[in-house]
This record gives sequence, structure tokens and C-alpha cells, in this order.
Amino acid sequence: MDERRGSLRRRVVKAGTIFFNGGRSSTSCVLRNLSSTGALLKMENTLSVPSEFRLRFDGQLVDCISVRRNVSEIGVAFVSARADSPDTSENRAHSLL
Repeated sequence: MDERRGSLRRRVVKAGTIFFNGGRSSTSCVLRNLSSTGALLKMENTLSVPSEFRLRFDGQLVDCISVRRNVSEIGVAFVSARADSPDTSENRAHSLL
């Protein structure tokens, strides 16, 4: 199988939260792999998650777009650049939602 990703992903187990509907709706997920350009998210059911959303993990909030999915996993590409350091400002997080 050919590798189509632009950057290598490393295996992780990190808690995350998906925000959508202008930040009014959210669901929990687990990041299973991660790179500077995307991630694999695992959850109970992906049906209610739209194709574009915001993902919070490790104090970061990034815009994402779904590039593949099945019933329990979504592969995402990061639309906004990941910050190298965690976001410590709650005001910034609320303004992004």
C-alpha cells in the first residue's frame, strides 16, 4: 500500500474533543495517531460529526476537515496550522469557537 500522507504520523493515545455547530455541540474522541498535518480520531459513532469541525487536544484548538471515515474512526487533515506550544489562554479558545 502506498503512503499518501505528506508527513509521518506517530502512534498516540490522547483525549480530544470535537466542536461543531459554532461550538454549541461537542463529542469526545481519542487521537490514535498524530502528525503536524493530521490525525486519526476514534469514537463510538462518527455519524453526527460534520466534515469540518474544530478539535481540541493538548490545550490546542485546530480546524479540521475529514479526509476519510468509517463508523468509528475519522482521518482528518489540519486546516489551521498546529501550534508548537499549548494554548494557555481560555479567552483565545472561546474566540475561536
